[in-house]
Amino acid sequence: MLHILIIGAGAAGTTIAAHLSANGYRVTLSEVPGFTDRLDKIRAAGKGVRTYGMLRVEGHVAFAEDLSSVKDIDFVVVTTVADGHKTIADMLAPVAGIVRAVVYFPGNLGSLFLLRRLGSQGPSPLLVEANTIPYGCRISLHDPEVARVSVLTPSVLYSGDPSSVPGLAQMLTILTPSPVFGATAQSALLSNPNPLFHTTPCLLSASRIELDQDFRMYEHGVTPGVRALLERKDAERMALLANVDGRGLAWDELRGLVSDPGSTEPPRDLEFLACGRAAGFRGPNTLDHRYLTEDTAAGLVCWERIGELTGVPTPIVSAEITLISALLGEDFRMIGKDRADLL
Repeated sequence: MLHILIIGAGAAGTTIAAHLSANGYRVTLSEVPGFTDRLDKIRAAGKGVRTYGMLRVEGHVAFAEDLSSVKDIDFVVVTTVADGHKTIADMLAPVAGIVRAVVYFPGNLGSLFLLRRLGSQGPSPLLVEANTIPYGCRISLHDPEVARVSVLTPSVLYSGDPSSVPGLAQMLTILTPSPVFGATAQSALLSNPNPLFHTTPCLLSASRIELDQDFRMYEHGVTPGVRALLERKDAERMALLANVDGRGLAWDELRGLVSDPGSTEPPRDLEFLACGRAAGFRGPNTLDHRYLTEDTAAGLVCWERIGELTGVPTPIVSAEITLISALLGEDFRMIGKDRADLL
């Protein structure tokens, strides 16, 4: 039985843990130091982990706050926010010799922090970056061990060569039935839909975010004019993709499956923005939200750096970074510099 260590006990990590456990994998759930409260809550509930909605599975997991106690790890799955990637590199470095692969959901160059940390220590595990997570999911407000899955993402883009590690491609196919292989860390980063679709509507809806507690970005934030701007921003992204190695995904390939509650009809196959509308995802209701902070520092700043390295102009991306930095009073180019410097 393959042993999967999942670092990140949020919605994605909990859902992946339940999904893999239900399919016969041995799963250990962990977190970065200082963020173990959810592990404690899940463990205290004593019910394992389970999901409902588009994916209905349940499973049992072990818990690890200190990786020194975890033995015989086959694959590691990382589902934390991007801010945790440097810490995760330090966590994984001592056990890298026994790990066969590390998969990042989603890819924001997190694997390059681990590659830098390992240096010339010897053979490294296969480092795989995914362009997105396998589901649109949220944690239950009342039950910490339960996640609601509103969107399934059957086609996810992966870097590296998962077929080179026995059992890895099979595991990824369980999570995403139609995986796409052949990306690099750079092309997976540029195929992450979050920096494309999140920052622009949030920036242009700043006043509504602060005033409307029922703000729904995919519904209220994407007006015809905003969508037109997103299309021009996507043209910059596609020009960047054309100048890096590896398979990338076009706008129309960023898709998911959604079902209406209680419907007996087959799920609808929708593009990313339509998925968000159909799922009724809320928020953000504060400007200090990862749709602006993380997707700018770990996404747009790295896109801009790729443009500088390849000679591809990114006026829209660069303007967004400048405006979001001014809006929040933070220098996101400086915040994202360590990650961009890995390119």
